[in-house]
Parts: sequence; structure tokens; C-alpha cells
Amino acid sequence: MISRSQAPLKGLRHKVRKVGSFNVNGKKPPEDLSLKEWFGSKLSSSSPRPGVVVLGFQEVVPLSASNVFVGKHQCLSASNVFVGSAQTNIMAWDKAIAAELNGGAWADMQYGAQRERRAGQSVATNNEAAGVITDNMESQWSGSLLPLGQHVSQRAGPDPSSSIKGIDALTGDGNEGLYFQVACKQLVGLYLTVWVQKSLLPQVKGVQTAVVTTGFGGYLGNKGAVCARLYIYDTPICFVNAHLSSGDKDGDEAKRNADALDVLQRCDFYTASQYEQTMNSAAAMKMVAALGHGHWGGKKSIQDHEEAIWLGDLNYRIKMPDDEVRRLVRSGQVKQLLEYDQLNRERAANRVFKGWKEGDITFLPTFKFKVGSHTYLGDREKTEASTASALQSEEGAEEDGEAGEVQKRRTPAWCDRILFRSSSTHHQHLTQLSYSRGELVISDHKPVMSMFSLKAKQYKRRKINELLDDAARKAEILQASMRPRPSLAPNVVNIGTVQYGEEKEFEVSLSNSGPVDGVFHFIPPPRSYEDTAESSSGLPAWVTANPSEGIVPAGGSCVIKLVVCVEGGPSGSAQDLAQAANDFLDSILILRVEDGSDLFLSLTGTYTRSNWLGLPLHVIAGGLEPDTQVPLPVARLIQALSKKVDDTLAPPDLFLNSVKVVLSKSEPVSGDAFTNLPSGLSRSTQRGLLQALRPLIASLEVGVCLPEDAPAHDLASLLMLFLGELPQPLLPAPAVALISAAIEAGQVPVPHAIPELFMGDMLNPIELNTLEAILALMRKVVCTYTDSSTVLSHDLSQLMASYLLPPLSLFAPPEAQVCRVDIVQLLIE
Repeated sequence: MISRSQAPLKGLRHKVRKVGSFNVNGKKPPEDLSLKEWFGSKLSSSSPRPGVVVLGFQEVVPLSASNVFVGKHQCLSASNVFVGSAQTNIMAWDKAIAAELNGGAWADMQYGAQRERRAGQSVATNNEAAGVITDNMESQWSGSLLPLGQHVSQRAGPDPSSSIKGIDALTGDGNEGLYFQVACKQLVGLYLTVWVQKSLLPQVKGVQTAVVTTGFGGYLGNKGAVCARLYIYDTPICFVNAHLSSGDKDGDEAKRNADALDVLQRCDFYTASQYEQTMNSAAAMKMVAALGHGHWGGKKSIQDHEEAIWLGDLNYRIKMPDDEVRRLVRSGQVKQLLEYDQLNRERAANRVFKGWKEGDITFLPTFKFKVGSHTYLGDREKTEASTASALQSEEGAEEDGEAGEVQKRRTPAWCDRILFRSSSTHHQHLTQLSYSRGELVISDHKPVMSMFSLKAKQYKRRKINELLDDAARKAEILQASMRPRPSLAPNVVNIGTVQYGEEKEFEVSLSNSGPVDGVFHFIPPPRSYEDTAESSSGLPAWVTANPSEGIVPAGGSCVIKLVVCVEGGPSGSAQDLAQAANDFLDSILILRVEDGSDLFLSLTGTYTRSNWLGLPLHVIAGGLEPDTQVPLPVARLIQALSKKVDDTLAPPDLFLNSVKVVLSKSEPVSGDAFTNLPSGLSRSTQRGLLQALRPLIASLEVGVCLPEDAPAHDLASLLMLFLGELPQPLLPAPAVALISAAIEAGQVPVPHAIPELFMGDMLNPIELNTLEAILALMRKVVCTYTDSSTVLSHDLSQLMASYLLPPLSLFAPPEAQVCRVDIVQLLIE
């Protein structure tokens, strides 16, 4: 990565900025007011004009209750740009500023029509402009400006030169010396406005605003701050216009310290609301969109910016008796007065504005004057603008010369201040050139003004892009050298033809020629399999892999064994394959090696379907005689077993030991053959049973009768195999719950009435008749062996519960198993 300190500099651009603060005491400027007494004469002389002018106003509207409560929630709307008396006052001050910067004729052209607009008259273009600006703030970095009525979704693409074009569209050709407003934000009586000379506009970007309320515990905006930030070339700068708590009692300075700290801690440009980001002028919003975004990175608070200027009515007083202050003011003893200035003392004690600076104050206090004069409130005679005459004091209160309002006498103080901080790594790039007091008389405050010189950084964009491209290439090469390099062989496997329940095994080799180990696992394809169900492992239900995930060592390989098997049961694939349009077993497996690549393994083959195993009963019964209502293969199997029992050819342990007897003919039966699966058998035992009974299965597949000499254990095992391969158990869970509730309530029904009472609405006729046929066979087995019928009935019920009922959960209590056995025993009896 390239840090800012390492980025190649094209140079440092020296730009002059003028920053001013004025508490206007709720006054609107007269039409003929000249701001030269505040701005100074350099703006109209041949000296270099400032590239940026930043002005902060306090009490731009009277701090009445209505303004305090309503003003906090002002925003741009369809019917007004400003709210309340601020509409008149702010536009009047903007016009006065424009007249001073660009001349009276330009100001009249821009603001004259707005001044004549009646309050409440609809401003047709403002709401439309706000929508355009919102769209532009969300658009590309190019900063292209959309015409009114066109939104981002309608634009074909960004125009690289749109930023300059957008500026020219708003400012007109030429006019390089004119100033244009790029930010204006109001919070009740606070108003911050930023003007930039047109020649500098292409180098300004990322204008954003935020507000912080500190009045009434942070809820009201009568006190607080309005903040704005922007980039000049590649230097970020933040401006803060604040109005802190008033009061001249002992300890009031602590309130002001708390307000300043609150502003520093709570000002967050990232979390600023839409209201906070909305300018108080549609023209300024359009200009912001034309200038484009700034890449602010992690900068979100005031302290995060390299350069910052804090201005406003900070309300710090002079801590000495009023008579002594007035005596020193009359004699012009500024230096001695500053020793008792609260802000200087608090800063020296590191209680506020730590790291901030203030230029030398050479002017007299800025507060509090009789409106319309240069006389401090409490003095009888007028004081000249730049010097203090020997005046006599008057105790108590007096009238304001303009309004005739009786006002409390206030000790003169430097309430209005401008502070700054520069946190540049090696050199201070923000330098104060002057610090003065303006001599306007329309307020009880005097405005202050300061000139700054900024050494703005400008990076070599082309060189930076070259470095970034080179770094990206090197990072890619380094990253590639630290990745596994996997390969798979073979990547195409021909499965051939697979019968139901038949297992076919294949092996593939996963190799890793990279320098680091690779973690692999199968993932699902971008879309679901069209013909088969897809398991959570990323494999089709008819494929298992061992291992399905693991680690292939660097420079090594591992073998993955794939098993293809189509089978039934709740998690089997037979039912899904039966719904497919063809008998193909085609799939592309995706084996992902993390930080490596995705490998593809193609499987192709065909499937020989079963007519009765692994399918729902209604599917099996599709080709049966309608009067039987029991699938033909199942009916023939039950009939064969019933005949064995009738002819006493069935052994006493029929069903109970049938599976062990059948499997022992081909291979020893392991201890985990019987588990708590729905079928009562482990999946491997179920597959072994399929292979052992393949001849009997084939007879039922082709529709012929079972051999008369088929062993009874083989027939019983085949019936249990069929039940275990069903997609769902014969007895649904709701029916089991109803019977269990009836047993617990002591309302045990007549056994032969249970199917109709509890399952008539839950089972279709085929399922109900099949269940009754199986239960009738179980009753016959129990009745045939009368000597041990009780023991046989319980053992047989316990065995058949795992075939006929849904499986128990792993967390089911022991009594649940007892209840299951009771249900089946009740059905058999």
C-alpha cells in the first residue's frame, strides 16, 4: 500500500484563504451595507485575492423558542429553501457577501428575484434540484452532473470530463475571478457558508457538512456547531462554526469547555443524517455534485483532518472587574487584558482546545456594543473604531439605541475568535497571515477576520497510478506463489448402468503442486440440479465421497473414493429419480480448493429403475388392479408369507431373526447392523440385504409369483426391506401423536377401529389397506405361536415400530420408545 506520506508530490500549492466570524444578533443586513469594514480592502485591490472565503454567522435569526425548536429540523423542501425568518436573513447575508466578492450587479442577478419572492411561494426548481443532487452524490467519482429530471438509472455512463463541464454549466464560460458558493449550512442561528474562486473550483472536491447540537443537553440547536469539510487539491481541511454557552458567572467557562469537547467528540461526517448533508441552497447542492466526491478514508471527525479552522462566538469572557476592564480598554492595554482572558487561561491549562493555536490579538474586545455605534454597552460616549477614548462608565442598565430595549450591562470581552490547527507530518502547511476586527455596527458584536496561507499538497496522479499498478502486479505474483495448485485425475468418470441398490465405486486423485496445503470440499453448482435432489454436501443424493472434505498437502496428493448408489428411504434418491424424464445419471461435481481453484468432475451413466422399491405406494399402485388397493408386489409378498405361517413352515423367530439369518449366508453380521434408523437397519446392512435378496426382488420386478420354496426368513427380510425403503413411514407423525394422546388419556380405542378413527384422513386407501394387510400378517404370526405369544407380541411390536413409525429424535426421552411399542402392540392385537 502507498500511504499519503509516501505518495509522490507534484508540489505544494500556496492558496490564501479568508475566514471570518460574525454574531449578527438576529439582524438582517441593510440593502446598502458594505462589508469592506469586515473583509478589508484587499479584495478590491490588485493584491492576490483569496481562493477560498469561509464565513460563519451566529444568531443569524433571533434565538426565540419557535426558531430553536423548528430550526433544528430544517431541510430543503418543495416549498422553501430556508425556514422561518432565516429565509429572509440568510439570503440577505448571502447577497451582501456576493456583492462584496463579485460586485453588486452579479449579486442582484443571482439574489434579486429571490429577495422579491413572497414567503411561502413555491420554488419550483428546488425539489427537483434536490433530487438531482441526491442522485449525483450517489454517482461515480467523476462527479458528472445530471440534467434536471434525469436520474442516475437513466444515464448511459460517466463522462471523464463531466466535472469541468458541470462547473462550467453552473458558472458560465470565463469568469475565473468570480466566487461561487460550495457550502451553506444552517442550524437555528448558526450559518456557515463557503465560497471558492472559479479558477480553484476544479481542485475542490468532497464537500460535506455536519451539525452538532449542544443546547439543553445536546437536544436543542440554540448552541452547537455547523461543520464543513472539503479537499483543496489533495489536502483535507475542516471548518467549524460554533456558538458556545454564554454567561459571565464563575464556572461558566467550564460549560464552554464542555460544549467545545462535545462538538469535537460528536461531530461525525460518516453518520451525518440526510438533513445534516443537505445544503441550505439548491445552487450550492448542484455545485457540490459537480465538484465530485472526495476519498475521505477513515477521516470522520474534526480531529482526523490535517488542517482545521474553528471560528465563532465562543463566549469566553475576561476574568477581572468590569471597571478595570473598561479602564484598560480605554487605555488600549490589550496585552494586559489578554492575561485575564478565559480562553487563554483555559488553553494554557490544557482544559480546552489542546493542540489548537490562535494568532496574536491586537484589537480591542468584540463584545458588547450598543447597536449602531462603536460604544460598548455601559459607556456614555462613542469609541472610535480602532482606538479607545477615555470614557466615563455608567453603572446599571441602559437602552439599546436602535430598538429602545433595556439591556443588561456586559463587561467587554473577546467572545468572537478564530483558532486553527495544522497536523501536517513534517511542516505546518496552514499559516495565519493576519487577525483583525471588523468595524460594522449593525450588531452588538464586532466581526473578526483572519487571512491564512495554505500549502496544499498535490500528488502526481499518473505516478501514483503507475505505482499502484506495479504494486498490484507484485501482490498478485506473491499471492499466486503462496497458493495451492490443484489438479484432478480423471476428470470424467463413466458410471455405466446402475441397478437399484447397487454400489459402484470409483477413485479420483487430487494432486497439489503448490507450495502450501490446500483445503478442499465439494460445493453446489450455481443452480440446483434439474433432475436430482441436491444434498447439503454439494453432491447429488446418489453420490457419496470419502473424504468429502479435507487437506491435500503441498507437493502431495490424496485419493477420493466416490460411491454411486440409487436407493430409497427418507434420504434416498429413488423417488426423485423416478420423477425425472429420463434414466440418465449425469452430473458435474465441483471440488473447490480454497485459495486455489474450482475443479470439475463429470459423471455420466444410466439407472435401471425399480418398479416397487424406494417409491411411494401410490406410484407402485399405478399399474395395479383397482379392487386390490394394495400394490401387487406387496400383496404377493404378504400372501407368500401368510401361506408359510398357515402351513407352519415359518420358524418361531420369524421377523425377529430373519435379517441375521439371511445375511449370515453370505457374510458375518456386525454388531451395528441394527440401529435406530427409520428402517431399523444401518445403511450398509440395508445394501447388503438388497444384494442377498436380489433374485426375489427380480421376481417381483417382472411381475411373477415368488418361488414356493423361498425361505420364510428371506420373505420376512424382503418385507422389512420394502418398508425401510419407503420414502416415508406408513404411519405418519400426526397419527402417532393422536394415538399417543388417546393412550395417555386412558381412552384406548378398540384395536381394529384404530386405522379408521385415527388415520382415515391421513392415509389414502392404498396406504390404509397396505397397513391393515401388514398388521393382519403380524397378528397371524403372534397367534400361531400361542405358547409365547406375550413375549412374541412385545418383541415383534418393538421391531416393527422402527419400520412403521417415524424415527425418534436423538433427544427423545426413554418413555417415548415405550409409547411407540405400545402403539404397534395395540395395532397388532
